[in-house]
Amino acid sequence: MGDIIRRTLKHTFWDIYDHVGTLIVVNLLAILFLLPIVTIPLALSGLFHVTHLIVTEQESGVRDFFRGMAPLRWRYTLVAGLNLVVCLICTVNIWFYLSIRKDLAFLGMLAAGTCFWFAVVFLLGQLYVGPLMCRTGLRVRDVYKLGLWLLVRHIGATVVVCFYLIFFLGLLLISGVGAILLGVVFPAILAHNLTAQAAGACGVAEHERAEEIRGFRDLIRPWGTD
Repeated sequence: MGDIIRRTLKHTFWDIYDHVGTLIVVNLLAILFLLPIVTIPLALSGLFHVTHLIVTEQESGVRDFFRGMAPLRWRYTLVAGLNLVVCLICTVNIWFYLSIRKDLAFLGMLAAGTCFWFAVVFLLGQLYVGPLMCRTGLRVRDVYKLGLWLLVRHIGATVVVCFYLIFFLGLLLISGVGAILLGVVFPAILAHNLTAQAAGACGVAEHERAEEIRGFRDLIRPWGTD
């Protein structure tokens, strides 16, 4: 578990560091496409396509944000729609169960808690589903099955990475400017790296990624031997 968390965070840092210019522009474009609501699938398809190219160390640029829309938009329409339906159903159920009469209050709280934790587990699974949807060779059904399997196999690492995600998103939101520049691309990069490390740990070779050998001192100067 520790190796998955460490490698996920380390790769995420260096991916953002190496492509910060592209990611800032992509973040701004994603925000623009998220605002009209109906174009959310386009925002997700472009966002995850670019970040997929970055994490898999392929050539990437701002133009790839638009190139990813055509082949991926229907897959992310399904993701966005399913997320919305699940969240709405769970929210309505929680409100309903907490509103039942007092003599059934305990059962209501139990049912509400079940709905709440189902929603939490489902949303945690999106850390894997989002990146896996970029792999068009996988059927949508297989994407969700693989995402659930990775979540179950690495639930501890997933929860810890989620806490890091919430923490850093909080810092970006507090700064204001940080959220505008990186608030959307950061979760996508983190999710891609978590998926790569979790799948690699399970022996799924196509998701394996070489260890990042750079350290923080490389931010100051190239510590090579030349």
